[in-house]
Amino acid sequence: MDLRFFRVTEKLLPRTGIFSLVVDRTLRKFFEGLSDMPATIREHIAGIVADAFPRTTERQADHSLQLGSPVTLSNAALEAEFAAAGGQSPGYFQSIIQAAGFDLYVHEWWVPGSDPVEARNPLDYLYTDSARQLVNDISSAEIKWRFQCGDGSQCQNFPASAEQYPIRMGMNDGYLFRAKEYAFPTDPSEYYSYFYLGGMTFPDAGYVDPARLKELERLIYKYKPAHLRCILISTDIYTGWGHEPWGHFSWE
Repeated sequence: MDLRFFRVTEKLLPRTGIFSLVVDRTLRKFFEGLSDMPATIREHIAGIVADAFPRTTERQADHSLQLGSPVTLSNAALEAEFAAAGGQSPGYFQSIIQAAGFDLYVHEWWVPGSDPVEARNPLDYLYTDSARQLVNDISSAEIKWRFQCGDGSQCQNFPASAEQYPIRMGMNDGYLFRAKEYAFPTDPSEYYSYFYLGGMTFPDAGYVDPARLKELERLIYKYKPAHLRCILISTDIYTGWGHEPWGHFSWE
């Protein structure tokens, strides 16, 4: 029984002995039962209203999915996502990344202190095991064909990269999503299209927990200027089946 609604009902009844609810009798039990209904409605509506706001919602997973996050965000993180006003400044972008718990720093395309201004050559950093190019979050689905002779290395004319799937016997392991690849720049006039995200001192690599890499990528794609490419320099690089280390090719 919700005493708040019961007391309201009690105040509305005539002040006579017949309608007195002080004594534990059938009339009192009747109004006690009635008081539960508005309390239930009130709690239900309050829950709906609370779920509409990131700070008070209890459906963090649903809100995170709506934002495209690969992990369930906390209420504080959800509120920061909804409140983000956007911006093009390096400081704003860096503040968003660091507020999410990544110890990374933005470095511009030019060499500090150079006169005349000298552009950093992205090729000096892309061909390392700790850097990759992030452009756009675009990928395509491809059939993951199954090798019929071990891992494929026993087959004749086996190519240098297993990702080419040369042996196709009609059996597959479903689909994989392959990120669109972009050519590396060779024209110095394009160097200004890059900025760098890494350790505090350039070009030191910053640490990124591999389990949070997808979360970081989502933030980069969401907040970086659309016309710029980001070179992420971090120590989370690993070698997957059929691939060279991530830093050896362009992906998004």
